[in-house]
This record gives sequence, structure tokens and C-alpha cells, in this order.
Amino acid sequence: MTDKTLRPNVLISAAKLAPEAVALLEEAGYAVHCTSGYPEEKELLTAIREHRPVAILHRQGIINGTVMDAAAPGLRL
Repeated sequence: MTDKTLRPNVLISAAKLAPEAVALLEEAGYAVHCTSGYPEEKELLTAIREHRPVAILHRQGIINGTVMDAAAPGLRL
């Protein structure tokens, strides 16, 4: 899959991820999306609705049951 819109999405709950980590994910076929640093529930829910991630790499802030329920249909990791 070369088109970024066709790649499965990974959501990072932080403003950035090490460039080497982003490169590894992208080389493995994933599109990487970051939130702001320490995102609030509303921002996480918006990002989940927009990107429908297959994985969430939780780095900053709190991910509660509401966020997990919103992500659950397509979440794999």
C-alpha cells in the first residue's frame, strides 16, 4: 500500500514520536497520526473518529473507557 490514505492508521497520544519510530511504522505500512501533548478526551475522540486507528500508542495523557469504547471497533493493539 503506497497511498497513505489506504494504510492502516496508528494514533500516537503525544505531540510527536521519535523520527526513527515513525519511519519504522511507515516502512511497515502504517500511517502515523499524533495528537497534541497530553490530549484531552475530546481531542482523542475526534482523532479516533477521523483516523479509525488499528493501534493507539499511548504516551501522554489519560485514555479512559469512553476513548477505548470509541476505538474498539477497529482497534487491534
